[in-house]
Amino acid sequence: MAITTDQINGYYKRVYGPDLERVVPEWAILRQKIAFKKEQKLGETYNFPVLLTRSHGITWNGGTNAGTAFDLNDAISIVTKNATASGSEFVLKETVSYGAISRSGTGNDESFGELIDEIPLCMSEAANFYLEMALLYGGTNIAETTTAAVSGATQAFVVTEASWAAGLWAQMLNAQVDVYDTSALVTRINETAGVRFSCSVTAVDPSTRTVTLTTTTNMALVSGYVIVPIGAVTNWFTGLDKIVTNTGSLFGISAATYPLWKSNTYSAASAPLTMAKIQNAITGAVVNGGLMKDVSVLLSPYAWTDLNNDLAALRRFTESTKTEADLGTKSIKFYGGNGTIELLPHPMVKAGEAFILPFDQLVRIGSSDVTFRLPGAGDSYDFVQQLVGKAGFEMRCYFDQALMPKAPSKLTKITGIDNASL
Repeated sequence: MAITTDQINGYYKRVYGPDLERVVPEWAILRQKIAFKKEQKLGETYNFPVLLTRSHGITWNGGTNAGTAFDLNDAISIVTKNATASGSEFVLKETVSYGAISRSGTGNDESFGELIDEIPLCMSEAANFYLEMALLYGGTNIAETTTAAVSGATQAFVVTEASWAAGLWAQMLNAQVDVYDTSALVTRINETAGVRFSCSVTAVDPSTRTVTLTTTTNMALVSGYVIVPIGAVTNWFTGLDKIVTNTGSLFGISAATYPLWKSNTYSAASAPLTMAKIQNAITGAVVNGGLMKDVSVLLSPYAWTDLNNDLAALRRFTESTKTEADLGTKSIKFYGGNGTIELLPHPMVKAGEAFILPFDQLVRIGSSDVTFRLPGAGDSYDFVQQLVGKAGFEMRCYFDQALMPKAPSKLTKITGIDNASL
């Protein structure tokens, strides 16, 4: 019995329907916590209104002038501007050979169902992995090199301790990447005469933070080079790291002109992260951004371990004093002057940094969240397509979105964390 695209596509729609779009891995914390808001493009961009200054047209009257028909000062109106972002489209494709499906059985649902089950789920996880990566580090980089190597087609380098994101690199085997000479992301190293050559991740050793790249043309890495996903520079959307470190113009608004558009930074002074340092870091957002609400702290598993040790050593609370802290296996909730501080370990956050944010101050906007159907095409779009000129099928996954901050002054980045556990 011949297997057709209608059979496979029909099986997919019947089994999954729209539910697969909501299958999100536990480590995709930003994807889960930051709401997606479908927005219409205005031309080639998405516009998001933000409030940058308060109304200040005030007049006081009292003392000997009390009760008089006093003059009013001129109005000083609020300033609002449209933050403008270009959404990034992402397409993931996977291929399945005729033989893989044919050998799975005789062509009924039960025979090829297991194979068709596995592929969309794996694709969904892969798409969410790259989305989470962009939400964190879009516009910056995912690692910095610390060791030099001789020229060759195979390059093994050690990632700096500060830029090591263990959970990110654990998922990068066989991925294609680009190498740039500085964090400015101007000069690409893996190219010759302006033409990019292949650069693949062929080994990852988390015990030594060593990543091996294999290229089609000889390349020499030196300390200070940075790594980004293939083709990401100028194409992926601006992520959290870029937003909180911005001091110039971002989304068409100047942080130099409007303080509410500038985030806060705090240095851990090349030492392990402690609860006291987190409290101090939050103070900047309280003072500069008027932050008086619950926040979450995204930090690496290494910083999480150090904080657990710090809390265990302090012994300042017991189960009966839950107004101070709650310990859990997935998060720690600490109660500070601003409100609840939830500590969330994130395997894709770099070891030397942490992010403090109220999730309701961030929104994902765009035309589509992660989906296996072409937005706007309805049920007529085939999830599975025949490969032209090849013996197999192709499946695709898609999203189009950007990350937008409502008030960057309420966000904080902690830098300079030197983890005792790493």
